[in-house]
Amino acid sequence: LGTDPGRTAIGDAVNLTCRLQEQTKRLGCSLLLNREAYLHLPREHWAGREQTIQVAGKTQPLDVWGMSFDEAQTLLTQWRSDTAPQ
Repeated sequence: LGTDPGRTAIGDAVNLTCRLQEQTKRLGCSLLLNREAYLHLPREHWAGREQTIQVAGKTQPLDVWGMSFDEAQTLLTQWRSDTAPQ
């Protein structure tokens, strides 16, 4: 979203997403969710994965949940099997 030549305005959501993506490397996770995303998913798959981190641009620490792509693929395969028509 342009404002003046050479300047852009990026909202908080985009900025936070970038900061979380940077944290995936440090935490060794392929996927990292903030609380807002976590609240929309089945909690049983994310149990025990919560970490509290500090990110640049935020005064308060954030609760995040992470997993690897392999773990996500396993969960997706299981979900598809569980929800497939019999």
